[in-house]
Amino acid sequence: MWGFAGVLAALTTCSGITTSFWRLLLGSVVYGIALVATRRRLRVAALRACVPGGILLGADMALFFSAVKLTSIAVVSVIGAMQPLVVALAARYVLRERSGAWDAMWMATALVGVVLVVVGSASGSPDRLTGDVLAVLSMLCWSAFWVVSKRARETQGSVEYTAGVTFVALVAVAPVTLVADHGVGHLTAGDWLPVVLITLVPGAGHLVMNWTHRYMAASLSSVIGNLNALVAAVAAIPILGQPMTLVQLLGVAVALGGVVALAVRRRGDVTFGVDARAEVDVDP
Repeated sequence: MWGFAGVLAALTTCSGITTSFWRLLLGSVVYGIALVATRRRLRVAALRACVPGGILLGADMALFFSAVKLTSIAVVSVIGAMQPLVVALAARYVLRERSGAWDAMWMATALVGVVLVVVGSASGSPDRLTGDVLAVLSMLCWSAFWVVSKRARETQGSVEYTAGVTFVALVAVAPVTLVADHGVGHLTAGDWLPVVLITLVPGAGHLVMNWTHRYMAASLSSVIGNLNALVAAVAAIPILGQPMTLVQLLGVAVALGGVVALAVRRRGDVTFGVDARAEVDVDP
């Protein structure tokens, strides 16, 4: 689901910051409806716990969508592919997750595959220094959001947490949008469909992954989530008319092999005990 974010953003004509604002606004409405439909409430204490993740999410979206507008999707994807390494390092010291040499090897294998996919693109899009810097900052914010969300999900329900961080991100991005873009009404008629799709498709991916955070090691889930770059490469064929090269196909095989091997080694990190059954009561 996340793999479609960059592809859909490339279809918009508005700026990255405006795309972020409308995606977060529509997302807040969708998750608000989900809270009402499932009879959940976002209490003040829960909303307070969403503040760090919400600020990081808003920064990541604004930076990512802006980077896509300034530099090639390939470069943004390559930089974003470094996220599992940052998360694994942070998880080791912040969440006390253990990882061995074999884990590191399979992570590296998966990253090599992703890099092959994005670098092997036939696209001739120019690289721009500003976009590259924004992509690096986006990757760092996303990595921090991943670790923060993993910790927050120990006490917060997935629906409540996703709704909370989306709302906080909206509050954080709104004033920046008003200042940077002198308003939020810069969408054309053709921009609405991709913005709505960004809200529904990658937005649903946020909800699903926030649910899994309670049962998976952050270092493992970040590697699996990193496959969004492969999804983007495949989705770009029919949507953007960008065919896959032989190098990209090789990258798909290498990346999937690395992720499967890592998942098999780390399958014991998934919790199927009392906590998991208790979570079903609040997150059906």
